Amino acid sequence: MNNDSNQKKYVILIVDDIVQNLQVLGTTLMEHNYEISMANNGFQALKLVEKVNPDLILLDVLMPDMTGFEVCEKIKAMDKFKDIPVIFLTAKTEAEDIVQGFEKGGVDYITKPFNKSELLVRIRTHIELKNARDIILEQNQRLTALNNEKSEILGIAAHDLKNPLSSIKGLAEVVQMMYDDFGKDEIIDIADQIRISSEYMFQIISDLLDINAIEEGKIKINLESFGLSEVINRAIEKYSQKAAEKSINIIFNPQSEDLKVRADVVKTIQVLDNLISNALKFSPFGKSVWIEPGIDASGKRARIEVRDQGPGISGDDMKKMFGKFAKLSAKPTNNENSTGLGLSIVKKLVESMNGSISCESEIGNGTSFFLELPLE
Repeated sequence: MNNDSNQKKYVILIVDDIVQNLQVLGTTLMEHNYEISMANNGFQALKLVEKVNPDLILLDVLMPDMTGFEVCEKIKAMDKFKDIPVIFLTAKTEAEDIVQGFEKGGVDYITKPFNKSELLVRIRTHIELKNARDIILEQNQRLTALNNEKSEILGIAAHDLKNPLSSIKGLAEVVQMMYDDFGKDEIIDIADQIRISSEYMFQIISDLLDINAIEEGKIKINLESFGLSEVINRAIEKYSQKAAEKSINIIFNPQSEDLKVRADVVKTIQVLDNLISNALKFSPFGKSVWIEPGIDASGKRARIEVRDQGPGISGDDMKKMFGKFAKLSAKPTNNENSTGLGLSIVKKLVESMNGSISCESEIGNGTSFFLELPLE
């Protein structure tokens, strides 16, 4: 580990009651591009630890008022700083002193007068060891989070797939037992129920595959220039039937001149699909949904607002709405299904196209989503 200008400049706190020792140690370490903080007693050292959060501490054993062992013990009792490596500086080499230092949480010791090369090697070694431990800890935390997430995915998938599967199974059994008694309209109705359940299952699986592909970096983004009006109209057309079923009027207010953006056409349609679908799900019968493109304040991005007249979103729900498997308190108004993954996918897709997504809402006054994409 070379502490050069291209790497992190490590901070070392030197604690010694003899000013000359501080000066010699400080000069030596600054020559090797370490950042130095100094304290000449234990009380000052404890304050500086809070202030500078050092990467390593060089701590004199024999100091008035508070010994180095006592200082080390107090530092190790603080959860935030307990992992900072402490190297004791001592003129004594008796076994009992060295053992006591290790018992108090020290990782090593250096005898005074110190050897410059030995000092630098020991410092470098213990900083590298701490960095390695930090990396392992971070990776373990990440693996634990991924394992918990995998369990959550499996639990949610099993739970959410169980109901539509049970519905399909039950409907198939009814048809099998009573097919002679069913007329054409009843068969069509059962087939429609099976179709709806199958579509929901397909959506769950698609969302899980999408979120997995995005997080593994397997989603390909093809940036190109295109007009917004066409993709918005395509998204509206896809949901015209669902809007009609709830007597919802989708109002598209295009700009007089079509805005052209640089993004991925397919992913943009997928994002608009999700926003329009959500607006319809959470809108009461007979209301309206507005889609209004424009330009943001910077003049560099197109801004598409999708606004509904639904129940609105609470402050608590606003904080978690773009998270995976977010279960919000607001419910669809016609028993529509939701996987809880849609908005997290939307956010990742939009950001991968150098855009942004945000939301404004007030309980009882509907919700507006704002999709921003770079202009051509």
